[in-house]
Amino acid sequence: CFSKKEKFVDYLQLDQISKDSKKVIAGALAGIADESEYVDLYMKTSTFIDNLFLNNGMDKVNNISFHKYGSDTYFYDFSNSMNRVNNQNGGFNYLLETEYGTTNAQSEDYQAKYQIRQSVLLDDTNIEKSFLYCFKDTAKKGTNSKQFGLIDSDGNIKKSYFSMKELFKNTNGSEYIGSFPLEDGINAYVYDKDGQPIAIIWSTDGEKTIPYSGF
Repeated sequence: CFSKKEKFVDYLQLDQISKDSKKVIAGALAGIADESEYVDLYMKTSTFIDNLFLNNGMDKVNNISFHKYGSDTYFYDFSNSMNRVNNQNGGFNYLLETEYGTTNAQSEDYQAKYQIRQSVLLDDTNIEKSFLYCFKDTAKKGTNSKQFGLIDSDGNIKKSYFSMKELFKNTNGSEYIGSFPLEDGINAYVYDKDGQPIAIIWSTDGEKTIPYSGF
């Protein structure tokens, strides 16, 4: 665990690391956003990465990996901050979201809905690869803990399993095109699959009705 960028840079610059043909694999960075409540306790993730560039540590790094959990706004802003600091330093590193997900703490409906949103927002913010945490709940059903799985600990399928299955089925083999606002509080996220557009749409301002024609 490297809490300071100087310690990580020192490690990367060791002679043994330079001579070793094996690659160094660093753990993912915690998602400390620029406006996070933890900024006073920990360094912002974007600042950590920026300082690695400034201290010539990034020449030993192939990818930038991070974990983040939170609201749509936080999810989107954090990914954009990672893109910004990467692009300011050449933009040559892939951005990897190696852990993300939503719990069923509020309800299974909530989990199923927000896992779709977060997966789409990763495409919208140019994240190269992402890994959903996790497939199976890690604690027994009914215990007082947050559970991220698509199935419960007994193997029973949860609603999030079906929502993610539909997302992957409809976007598999597609190319993400981009997003655009339909009206206040509603964005469309568009994929191209075999020349046909696929739009994933949700409202961030309560239930709304929009015309279906044109999609």
